[in-house]
Amino acid sequence: MNSDPSQPETAFDSKLLSDFIYELNIVRRCGLSYPPGHPRVKASAKKVMNLLERLLEFREKITLGIARDVIVVEKYHLDKKNPVYRDYAKSLFQMGIATLTIDRNLAEEEFLKFNAILGLNRERLKDQGGLPSILQDSGFNHLEVQLIDYGLFQVSEALQKPADVPEGKSEKEGSLWEDFIQGLLEGTVADEDIFAILNAGVDPAALARFLNQKSSSADDPAELQYEQVIVSYIRHVFEKEKSTPKRQKHLHQLSDFVLNLDPKLRRLFLTDIFRTLALRKNLSPDSLSSFSKGFILEAFEKINPQSPFYLLILGLLQKLALILDNGHGSPELVEKGREKEAAISSKVDALFRDFNLDLVMEKSYQQTLNNLIAMEASAPIDSREMENLKTTLDGHGVDVQISSIIFEILKSGIAGGNTAGLERSLGELCGYFLQIGDFQALIQLHTKLEGSAGSSPEGNSPHSGVFKVFSDPDFIAEILNGVEIWGKDKFPDIKKLVCKIGRPFLGTLLDRLADEPSLTIRRFLLETLSAMGPQAKELIIRRIYDKRWYFIRNLIVILRSSGDPTILPLIRNLRKHEHPRVREEVLKTLFFFKDPEAERFLLDDLQSLDLENRRNAVQIAEMSQNPSAFRRLLEILENSPMSGAEGELKQLAVRTLGKIGNPAAFPHLGKVLRTKSFFNGQALSTLKGEILRSLEFYPPRESKIFLESVLKGKEKQFAPLASQVMEKIRQRSLA
Repeated sequence: MNSDPSQPETAFDSKLLSDFIYELNIVRRCGLSYPPGHPRVKASAKKVMNLLERLLEFREKITLGIARDVIVVEKYHLDKKNPVYRDYAKSLFQMGIATLTIDRNLAEEEFLKFNAILGLNRERLKDQGGLPSILQDSGFNHLEVQLIDYGLFQVSEALQKPADVPEGKSEKEGSLWEDFIQGLLEGTVADEDIFAILNAGVDPAALARFLNQKSSSADDPAELQYEQVIVSYIRHVFEKEKSTPKRQKHLHQLSDFVLNLDPKLRRLFLTDIFRTLALRKNLSPDSLSSFSKGFILEAFEKINPQSPFYLLILGLLQKLALILDNGHGSPELVEKGREKEAAISSKVDALFRDFNLDLVMEKSYQQTLNNLIAMEASAPIDSREMENLKTTLDGHGVDVQISSIIFEILKSGIAGGNTAGLERSLGELCGYFLQIGDFQALIQLHTKLEGSAGSSPEGNSPHSGVFKVFSDPDFIAEILNGVEIWGKDKFPDIKKLVCKIGRPFLGTLLDRLADEPSLTIRRFLLETLSAMGPQAKELIIRRIYDKRWYFIRNLIVILRSSGDPTILPLIRNLRKHEHPRVREEVLKTLFFFKDPEAERFLLDDLQSLDLENRRNAVQIAEMSQNPSAFRRLLEILENSPMSGAEGELKQLAVRTLGKIGNPAAFPHLGKVLRTKSFFNGQALSTLKGEILRSLEFYPPRESKIFLESVLKGKEKQFAPLASQVMEKIRQRSLA
């Protein structure tokens, strides 16, 4: 759930919470595709209700905080890179929603009403009086929405300034206790009072007295919610504080605080503290040795036996009783643990003693159960087969099969002329598959439609109208939106689907390529357009003179990947383009197709007065077989100035010579290695290092001889680097 492994787990089951948010997003997107009351929307809503019941089994409600494209649960960010979390967060944020609180008693009808509101566009929201008015009129009882209040962003500097840290205490150490105090006081005093309390340096006993006063005015202290504050404090103690003495100090503060609470509050805090500790994975009881005998005895007496975690907590307390007094244990506490355990055992024994099944179960049913027990166990089903069977029962798996059945009915012709309803249902299923990101199902359906159309006279089938769904502009846009929504895991499926559908995508793909700011998505668009090959050629040619140089550069890359040499006249026309990056791609393309003009253009650029032209030409020169280009690289190495951009050009020339791998360069490289320079010593040293690193790309035998001469030379400062390169050559020869 969380991208940061050091982040705490919330009190919710992470897998269950993730499934819940996934289903929330699915039902939201289904609501955009289907009308209210549609079976698909209702089916998705039922999944949400089922997950909500399980998620809130021990909780009254859950609150989702929305921070633009991030969901926050109990102050912890869910995985910021998860595309589904981001999609749902964005949808709420765009509505102006800051938090969404869902009660365990939420009914399906109320949830569907809220989901319908999420599907309203800006115009409809405005027509109905805006979101605040709609929410007020809806009368939600088990949903609470807090809207973004932009006035709250004006925070005074006084409140932003942290309290002074007392002398001798680190800022991190002080802030942990202060965060705990602030968490306890939030919702009970004003912000400015919290800061005043923090600045006063509240100790554990004083904080307890303050909370005692607050709880005395509450109708029921149990209504005061401190659980998450305790969870957060203990998590920070064990995960953020690496120093054992400081960790023990924090736990000692916590126990002092609790022992000064009133009895009712003390029971609440003790139950929450030891439940949190007992649920921690790999917790060593030794790490709690700072807890006093009195504190553990109080826990034995006060922890709520009705807690579902009571036995787990009791086990932890029994372990603590054994390690007190430097590992000698406390006989009094050990005996107390045995008493509590014996009390539970006696209650269980009393519950089942002399239990009469006849009072609750009919004789015939008892006999049936006995017969079942007496039966031989059936052969176990293979786990893989069981998983396959489970998938057939999944609602989505059923929908996939329904789409296949509808297709077969249409294909067989048994529906006669009454195909409009079936085609509409198939189109709706396409929309559903798209909304939940099942591109595989869309690929399979499109393949079937293609096969059916291809086998019909003149390529037409009775249901060819279904093809219109795949060429609908909104459908195309939604598929491409899936690149950002679903992320890299879905890239192969989306690419395959786009390539299958083909031509209808070309214009939209090119439009997005021109404007897409994300490098990852641009690469996806480039790869997809390149894979579409000849289909894209005609449309690209129409746009090749676009005003945006970066777009033209990408179009040249796509044309080059098509492998079609008929594009060469067009590419030559771009030889004089004003931008050097376009000219670079032009030259690469000419070399790719082995165009006779490429070598001449390269030599011209290697001798150009324009530094950018020469830089691009030096990098492309590895593609050349022309001795003149090789000699020109050597001239750049030996004759160009050493400093600034010209010095960087020398380094590029060394790398390109290494990629060419011609040992004829060694005398020239050796000459540079023997050169001395008083004014450009640093630049020369960098260049020499580049030369030595490039030697691993030359023929091994010649490189070794050259490196041995370097090792025997006077410049011993390069001996370690030369030895490293020698070892790389040796390893490469063994591979």
